[in-house]
Amino acid sequence: MKILIIGLGSMGLRRIRNLRVLKEKNIYGYDLDQKARERAKNKYGVKIIADLNAAGNLKFDFVVIATPPQNHLQFVKICSERRWPFFCEFNLLTKDTIAIA
Repeated sequence: MKILIIGLGSMGLRRIRNLRVLKEKNIYGYDLDQKARERAKNKYGVKIIADLNAAGNLKFDFVVIATPPQNHLQFVKICSERRWPFFCEFNLLTKDTIAIA
């Protein structure tokens, strides 16, 4: 499978470790923070995406959104627009939620 982890902080790294235990090898990572990207690449061998806009033509079997909750919705929109199936541990149903088709 081809998997993208958005957010390479503690939660994103935990997801990577869990996927490695499940023998997943084709893992990509994205984070705004260059140090976080380097840490994930060096420690877990994750393929890095430095610019999410440039990754628009890639296809993923699924995406894990592991950013702080206040940033989830922007990545949910990106995944939805690109038809990337995603997992997000956050209630997205708020008064500010925009309908995603």
